[in-house]
Amino acid sequence: MKILHISQSYYPAFGFGGPTVSVHNLNKALAKNELEITVYTTNAGLKNKKNVFFGAKNNIDGVKVF
Repeated sequence: MKILHISQSYYPAFGFGGPTVSVHNLNKALAKNELEITVYTTNAGLKNKKNVFFGAKNNIDGVKVF
């Protein structure tokens, strides 16, 4: 099964509070159950942008993040 989440911010953008962490933990658990999880998000709230590649797929704990 494929699941797509669209979010204004995503892990590790901690400045947006609890939903950033809780949605990532949900996605991480779903990915461990062999589901294909993809997140479309922005770069809002990211302080360290060195490890994030914009316009490319980033794999964060088994979750594909664009």
